[in-house]
Amino acid sequence: MSPEEKDQKIERLEQENQALRERIAELERSLGLDSKTCSKPPASDGLKKSSKIRTKSLREKGKRPSGGQIGHPGQTLEQVLEPEKIVEHLTPCSCPGCGCDIGVVGVKKIIKRQVFDIPVPRIIVTEHRVEVKECPKCKVLLQGSFPESVTAPVQYGARKRGISFHHNQPPLTRQGNRGRIKRRVGHNLLLRFQNFRGDVLRFLTEPDVPFTNNQAERDLRMMKCKQKISGGFRCFEFAVSFANIRSFISTASKHGLNLLEVITEALLGNVSVFLASITTS
Repeated sequence: MSPEEKDQKIERLEQENQALRERIAELERSLGLDSKTCSKPPASDGLKKSSKIRTKSLREKGKRPSGGQIGHPGQTLEQVLEPEKIVEHLTPCSCPGCGCDIGVVGVKKIIKRQVFDIPVPRIIVTEHRVEVKECPKCKVLLQGSFPESVTAPVQYGARKRGISFHHNQPPLTRQGNRGRIKRRVGHNLLLRFQNFRGDVLRFLTEPDVPFTNNQAERDLRMMKCKQKISGGFRCFEFAVSFANIRSFISTASKHGLNLLEVITEALLGNVSVFLASITTS
């Protein structure tokens, strides 16, 4: 074998070696991806699931017992001197024991119990008016100026737009087919935004379209957050109670009901809070 053939063979082997190294690095990176290191769902881990606890609280066990410590002053609700609303509950007109008429008897004392609550949220409409006057001399129409933020006859305010933006912040779902050209992860995301711009931004023009269609993952997200924060539940009954509360809130949200109202009705013992929505739909 001539020296030139040896050099060509060495160069070819080096190129194959480099290609194999890149292939091995790509395979190792793919094998290292799981639900903890990327956006893959936990079900895709398969037999690679670790035998260790997947979610464990980073908080170490303290030496003190749980709850208020000895000597802690503590805080509780205190009655106010001037409540916003007073509801009078009248005394019965007759004594239940002897039947005596007590309608004309004076009040001996008043027992007060105060309930702290928040008002029902509602939209406040603010109308901006601008006066238009006509100059009596040159007949020119003069008018005031609207605030810079008021640009349309009817629009949402800054708080309403801020709440809508906050509610539409779940992460995007992955789309696309296999067999694409190898690119950086950030480059692929940029191409998705560019190629599917109409689908990604449709929620801006159509309020009925949610930001993401991954409803199943969104329903389970709070359970995973609970596990990450506290590591789990102290007993099975607490886990069942937490699941019931999350199911109740999620169902109310899917029916388009006011969460504050349905939670209030449930706490008052009204178990048929969903019947009105079901019968009208």
